[in-house]
Amino acid sequence: MAPRPVLTSAIDLVARIESASPQNRSEILTELYNSGMQYLDLSVEIGNKFTKLTQELSNLRSVENLKLEIKCLNSAAIENLKSTAVLEYKLSESLLSGTGIAQPNHVPRSEPYIIDRKFTGEDRSLYQVFQKEIKIALKRNADRYTTLQS
Repeated sequence: MAPRPVLTSAIDLVARIESASPQNRSEILTELYNSGMQYLDLSVEIGNKFTKLTQELSNLRSVENLKLEIKCLNSAAIENLKSTAVLEYKLSESLLSGTGIAQPNHVPRSEPYIIDRKFTGEDRSLYQVFQKEIKIALKRNADRYTTLQS
């Protein structure tokens, strides 16, 4: 028996169902119903996966935005820390030269100032050591510098 041609319309389907024997008609309708249910289940499953992937993409974008914001805030905090350290050092210098408004005994000497005084009369070949000491002092007193900004 030759295979039947593919259905081209709903009318073809109805005509084939009506022309089939009652046994075949029952099988055709059962297979049609089961296929429809499979399509419905797949549709729901694809919809759920799509929703899940959309949420994951949204979360990923939020994480990327937060990373960028943290990076910007970190850069701003580093710049503020550097500028505060420079201002404190300049204040110490002005107090040393006597041009500052405050009296030296009222303002405690900053650690960078004390380190600078330590290396003032020494050989300039120790400048790298001086820089290292300054960086260590800045890291050690970072919380103090941020408190001064408030």
